[in-house]
Amino acid sequence: LPLGGFKAQISIVGLIAQLFGIKTYYMFESFDEVIEIMPLPISFDNSLFINYSDFFITLNEEGVIEKYLVESYLQKEPKLKNLIEEENIDKKKVVSLSAIGQVFYDKLSMESKCNLPKASTKTIEEKRKNHSFKGNEAHAQTVYNTSSFQNFLTKLFEIEYIENIIINGNSQTDRGNQVFIKKSGNGQGERVLHCKFNTTKGASGMLDMDIYLTENSEEKIDNALINIKEKLIKQGIIIAY
Repeated sequence: LPLGGFKAQISIVGLIAQLFGIKTYYMFESFDEVIEIMPLPISFDNSLFINYSDFFITLNEEGVIEKYLVESYLQKEPKLKNLIEEENIDKKKVVSLSAIGQVFYDKLSMESKCNLPKASTKTIEEKRKNHSFKGNEAHAQTVYNTSSFQNFLTKLFEIEYIENIIINGNSQTDRGNQVFIKKSGNGQGERVLHCKFNTTKGASGMLDMDIYLTENSEEKIDNALINIKEKLIKQGIIIAY
């Protein structure tokens, strides 16, 4: 839809103000009267952010990345294309968050940080002592004892609202050095975060685990999922979809 003048820019600025609950003021050309526009009760659809949080977190952290790295996301959810910019640099297609995509990320990331589960009363040492390892396969024990997994486990214990971790078992499938985290039940209907840790360092394979939080309402788990991914990606851990 072609628009003349600054109408398109004005609509975007007005939309951003509405989403952040900020009053806007408008003066029409030569008129002296200023119109005050109050914010409406509207918000972003945060399900898009929750379902593709690793996509947004990675782009926010990296700034510009090659398009092929996120092509699977774009094919799965076409709406994501509206929140990125694409260009060619050195004959390579690269993408970054658009201005609106950055606002989308900043707004929902900020909201998630404001409503995380309460902090655990356990110390890091207590968490490490109390976590359980159900796998009895020799290969699982080998992967468990690698420095890469133990370092990863420590990073999880350091997150204040993680209460406990139960390591369920092992797969020797080699998928590279990646971590998968998603919402899941534990078989008895309790809501937890389900995590798969893949490594090729020291012993190739995958460990499967459940992460228990201090609070497990849907909203708290959603916010924790986003926050954990942000913390891990900032520490250089690859989060896979």
